[in-house]
Amino acid sequence: MKNVTLGEIAQFLEAELDGYPHIEVTSFAPIESAKKGQLSFIASQAYEKYINKTEATALLVRKDFSCKAPEGVSLLRVDDPYLALTKLMKLASAKQFESYQGVSPKASIAPSIRLPEHCYIGDFVVIEEGAIIGEGVKIFPHCYIGSRVKIGDCTLLYPRVTLYPGVEIGSHCILHAGVVIGSDGFGFTPCTRGYEKIPQLGTVHVGNDVEIGANSTIDRAMLEATTISDGVKIDNLVQVGHNCSIGAHTVISAQTGIAGSTTIGKWCRIGGQVGFSGHQEIGNECEIGAQSGILGNLPDKSRVLGSPQMPANSALRSYVLLSHLPELSKEIYTLKKKLSTIEKKCDNKP
Repeated sequence: MKNVTLGEIAQFLEAELDGYPHIEVTSFAPIESAKKGQLSFIASQAYEKYINKTEATALLVRKDFSCKAPEGVSLLRVDDPYLALTKLMKLASAKQFESYQGVSPKASIAPSIRLPEHCYIGDFVVIEEGAIIGEGVKIFPHCYIGSRVKIGDCTLLYPRVTLYPGVEIGSHCILHAGVVIGSDGFGFTPCTRGYEKIPQLGTVHVGNDVEIGANSTIDRAMLEATTISDGVKIDNLVQVGHNCSIGAHTVISAQTGIAGSTTIGKWCRIGGQVGFSGHQEIGNECEIGAQSGILGNLPDKSRVLGSPQMPANSALRSYVLLSHLPELSKEIYTLKKKLSTIEKKCDNKP
């Protein structure tokens, strides 16, 4: 980020400043490694031990923070230091893209396309007939925008994003490198010759403020739309099958696979490498642990682990017992031998 004064930061965050407003910072760093000129933060008591060792110029802390800062370290008091840092980093991140403006002469853009006044179209981008590009959109090199695609305002497409024809992307979205949206769903029907491909004639609708990680894929629906609602955050290498619906503000970690026609509710949290069998209904505010296998519907606010899934508390108890299975097996074998000996003695009695 560019040089900014603590006074400017305090004004932006509505923070209480214990220090000098004219002092400048130039970047962010963790408290344990921060140097002079850098801004850091303390969001939990676990990091208070670094307060007397840090070389940071300023720290974001809670308003009730009671530790005394060493000389030369200013404090910016806020309600939530981590959220305040996030706001500052988002601002700095946005500024780094300000220089990306204009349309590359190496881009291939259909003659009928009307681009907005403010946008960035990088080298070797392809935009087909009928596409609509919103104000402030930035499309980095080697992206493909199919016919009739709609991209909302201020959305960012990193290199090699592919949007198949008819896909709709909302405003303020981020699609990372290699994302593919609108590829055919995995639909085949058995026949005498093998498998007949079922045409996938639907589309994909992505809401506003959605982020999709690198090399993730969202398949188009067979007839209607695969839907990613507002505020959804999808990590890298995630597969969303055709006809799925992901509710608002759900977060999905890397390498998760969601089979077709699965419905996931709002505000769910899904760990890495989770597998969903098809046609499942997952309620709102569910928490699904990493590497779980979801084979059935889940009601609202479920907390599950394991494959197949089970209630998280039961799963944790099961894992504890699982670690003792070798010893339990030996004990059972010993008990069986003792029982057999007793039974023989009983049989031999007159």
